Amino acid sequence: MANVQEEECKNPLVEPIPVIGHPPPIYDEDKVSVQSIAYCRICFSGDEPNDVLISPCRCSGSMGYIHRSCLTRWLEQKKGSRGSAKCELCRFVFHRHKKFKVKSCRMPPVSRRDKILHTVFVINLLIMIGCAVATILCFLADRERVPPKRRQDKSKLTREEIITLTCGVLFFVSFFVAMAVQIKAKNTIYQLFVKFIVHNMEWQIDEYDKSKDRTYPPQFV
Repeated sequence: MANVQEEECKNPLVEPIPVIGHPPPIYDEDKVSVQSIAYCRICFSGDEPNDVLISPCRCSGSMGYIHRSCLTRWLEQKKGSRGSAKCELCRFVFHRHKKFKVKSCRMPPVSRRDKILHTVFVINLLIMIGCAVATILCFLADRERVPPKRRQDKSKLTREEIITLTCGVLFFVSFFVAMAVQIKAKNTIYQLFVKFIVHNMEWQIDEYDKSKDRTYPPQFV
């Protein structure tokens, strides 16, 4: 048995027997130092696929990284406080801009009563638009088709004039109905539109750029 093992060791074509267990880990000092500080200073978790870590201020080391979502929630909680949105450690004002969430936009909650009232408003609005268009078309047709002599006769109304008067009355009735349902609604269509825009706007925080920081000491640039 010992001779067989010696022959296998001497034979270069024999593959070595794999070692059972895990090999000793190989450490890279640079990678270890970066990974040891790459965690969010708010939730203390690492980089995530849908929420990457950013460095939005002058802070460095273990305090230099933060999730974009964590920073956004923190700024939302501080919305009522005085002053601008800035880091509490280095006092750097975050560079941010508003962005509309197209993929994940949400509609504001609307009661059933308001839905019915808004439907009535839209119907009356369409009637008003139709009456306005019909009045303009009848006015143009009356000028082209009716002879000048008959146009001076005020005792008899033309078909276009009857349609114009009917559309005028219907326009004002629809206008008052539309105004009434909007007054009775808890939230008007304009208020719902504003809520839709506000709910789907989010702050986008930019990464810290040392070249754009005017207050950064020149000797460290």
